[in-house]
Amino acid sequence: MKKILLKTTAILLLLAGVISCGEDKDEVNSLKGTKWKLIEFVKVSEGTTKIPEPQSDQCYWIIFDSNTTLSGYSSNNGLFGYYQINTQTSTMRINSLSGTKRGELFDGYFYLDCLSIVNYFELTETSLKLYYSETDYLLFKII
Repeated sequence: MKKILLKTTAILLLLAGVISCGEDKDEVNSLKGTKWKLIEFVKVSEGTTKIPEPQSDQCYWIIFDSNTTLSGYSSNNGLFGYYQINTQTSTMRINSLSGTKRGELFDGYFYLDCLSIVNYFELTETSLKLYYSETDYLLFKII
């Protein structure tokens, strides 16, 4: 009985170690609970950048909540969804992005489409890049 208990404990500790390797707590903590404002659409593939329209403090922001949910605002509508993150590989998936697309203005549709196909991210102290292709990304700043 003691051998089974020891083996079970060892397996659980090993699994806990493997699972914890997927998240760097400091990096995740600096992402979560912070309000991020989209400042540019960056298309490296085309050599262009674009400031999102309409330009307003109420538009194009996102918050990654601590329980893997997110909320935000597009050009004209609230949005919410779920995300998965792995800081070891800098991968991110935004799942079940919900909200209405009704009445989106200018870059609103493009913003929502990009968020729904985010593959990975790059995080610094003041900026967040959400890549929706190998080279193209949404550039956010802390607000």
